[in-house]
Amino acid sequence: MERGANAADAGSILWDEHELAAKLNIAVSTLQKQRMRGDGIPFAKLGRLVRYRPQDVAAFLERRVVESTSACAA
Repeated sequence: MERGANAADAGSILWDEHELAAKLNIAVSTLQKQRMRGDGIPFAKLGRLVRYRPQDVAAFLERRVVESTSACAA
């Protein structure tokens, strides 16, 4: 497989905040507030556009997996 084709395929999948909010079943305003506080999912700014990469979303969610509710307090 060509190097350029691989990079193009990986970069072609970007979600906007509405798509991501629908996938996560959360409000768009939740993503906006998390971005403002700096504790949300990593994102890319393309001019005025905000986009999320699937691999960043997956990594963010993986870091938040817990075994019990008491683990959340730690």
